[in-house]
Amino acid sequence: MLLVLLVIPAHVRRRAKLRAAGERLAGAMQRIGELSREAGLSRPPRLLLRPAGQRDAFVFGLPWRYYLVLPTAMVVRWRNRGLFDPVVRHELAHLRRHDVQLATAVWIAAVPVLLAPIVGAAATWDLSLIPMYLWRVALVMGGLWLVRRQVLRSREYGADLRAARQSGYWRPLSTVLQHATNQRGGRWRQFLSHHPTVAQRLGVLADPGRVRGASFADGLASAFLAAIFLPLLHNTLQVLTTGTPLFSWTSQIAAIVVGPFIGLAIVLGPLLGPLFHLILVPLAVACAALVWRRRVLPVPRWLIDDERTAWPAAAREPGLGFALLTGVASGALAAIGVTVYRLVAGKPVSDEDSIGRYLLWLLTAVAVALVVSFVTLVLVPRSGAAVGLVTGVSAAAAGGLFINVLNTFAFGNILDLRFWLSTMEAMVALWLFGYLLLLPLTLATWPLPWRDVPGRLLTTLSVIGAGLATLCVVGPALTLREV
Repeated sequence: MLLVLLVIPAHVRRRAKLRAAGERLAGAMQRIGELSREAGLSRPPRLLLRPAGQRDAFVFGLPWRYYLVLPTAMVVRWRNRGLFDPVVRHELAHLRRHDVQLATAVWIAAVPVLLAPIVGAAATWDLSLIPMYLWRVALVMGGLWLVRRQVLRSREYGADLRAARQSGYWRPLSTVLQHATNQRGGRWRQFLSHHPTVAQRLGVLADPGRVRGASFADGLASAFLAAIFLPLLHNTLQVLTTGTPLFSWTSQIAAIVVGPFIGLAIVLGPLLGPLFHLILVPLAVACAALVWRRRVLPVPRWLIDDERTAWPAAAREPGLGFALLTGVASGALAAIGVTVYRLVAGKPVSDEDSIGRYLLWLLTAVAVALVVSFVTLVLVPRSGAAVGLVTGVSAAAAGGLFINVLNTFAFGNILDLRFWLSTMEAMVALWLFGYLLLLPLTLATWPLPWRDVPGRLLTTLSVIGAGLATLCVVGPALTLREV
């Protein structure tokens, strides 16, 4: 397999009829070197030219010798930075993210594993199980191909976004893509292609949030991986629980572990926006109820026998003001924790680092919002579910707003209100998933009588919990970064 990996570059050069760039294109090679240093590559790739009439650019090679292939018509116009630089930046982003190894590593790793049983059966002249094994091999290879295709497509989007980030704006690459040949030929050809269409790439460049969506192929690949992982986990649990009461529950445990993770991985992305809007109606009702219950209404005299005016024993605290203050103050603590991480860690050094920090944003704000909701559910009997809805949503939304404001105006990032909104939507929707798991706690406090809970007490305990949650998330992240 290693020999196959070594001969692939020579095969690609011969099949595509590539030739090395001459001295007349020294200026183009110098510009590629400048862009390579800008992209963080230790050495620039060697420039090869495609035959006339071929317009695609790509990279290939081995870690110690990469090749960048460009159409001749583009290379001779290397001084046109608006045309040359976006394409080169895109291809260099593939090298920086090690996409070349990814494209071949799947097959290099899978082929010897799948061939080993066939070789063993041939050595013992026992070929009876080969027909049953071959269709399983075909199924596995088909699943691997689908996973590889989806990963390479996502890498294409990532390379576009990295190139746009290095140029400072997405318009230059978008202009080049608009003049590229779109992929046509029917849906079947688009399904087989490892590249997204030009229209899809333009859509992600203009709105990177679109890359969160999950397609049918994503769901099929996830189902394939779940089908492989489930029996392995089941067998492992049987070995670990032999002789214990849990042995008879291993099938259910394995399904519980695999099912939610695979299901959330498929549906979570497309549902973030709808879930955010879905929460607006119960949030408005809860806010209205908190305001309305502040009114003190006497019991009608016809409901009681005596002439005295009485009032029902109902809880009127905490009110809407303290519920909102609890969420906003807790969200501010989450923003402070993320800002401290930013000051200690410095600027992001790569796209992977930026994505990791964005995930830290989400995790910190969601953890704080869930802790605030948990404190509310425990502290406030009967109406804790409604009050926790207000405190949790306000904490998640305020955390997202404050984090974006500080990241934009304190560290000089681009002001993008759509990104602010999508971040707050993601935080609120993720909080809602966790809140649905916390709601059964309401049953534990339901037998308690209605009682007033001072708003100051709710705010104080919630802010303390939010501070501890922020410390538990940001602290380990800083420790792991230093290590």
